[in-house]
Amino acid sequence: DGGLRVPLIIRWPDGRYENTVDDRLISMIDLGPTAMQMAGIEIPEHMQGQPIYGSASNERTVVFAAKDRIGSVPDRVRGLRTKNFKYLRNFRPEIPYLPINRYSLLTHPSLSALLMLHQRGELDPKLTPLVLDKRPEEELYDLLNDPFELNNLAGNPKYKNTLLEFRHRINDWVTQTSDQGVQ
Repeated sequence: DGGLRVPLIIRWPDGRYENTVDDRLISMIDLGPTAMQMAGIEIPEHMQGQPIYGSASNERTVVFAAKDRIGSVPDRVRGLRTKNFKYLRNFRPEIPYLPINRYSLLTHPSLSALLMLHQRGELDPKLTPLVLDKRPEEELYDLLNDPFELNNLAGNPKYKNTLLEFRHRINDWVTQTSDQGVQ
């Protein structure tokens, strides 16, 4: 969740909202419209984002995410996050979670340690998916009960409706945004 749940600090010149913490879902695409609103500029209809504050803001129930490469390795992942869940669709499941190349081995010592522990049979089984040759096509995580995303619920019948809803929402988002990652 480290790539989606990132800190954001906003300081208003007049001190409004000072010393407040806001746990709403905010997308980085909201920053442009927020800055435009602060500057008194009309926000164009074609912008996907929305102002974070004021009468034009709506509380998001979901934020969307996209990843199209890992270093020099082309990839295509689309995802969404709600307050309680994260859903990922790996369009290229043949690409491992941690693509291994000379650069990554030299700059990320933890990768070498993971590989060594796996080779020795000493890697914690919860971390084994990180070193496998491929990923599942879909991933679903309950972030309240599994904040480290170790238990993929995509195959769990109890979460079938959630999985179907999120799959549908990703399909709609890909269409609505004219996703250019389609290969």
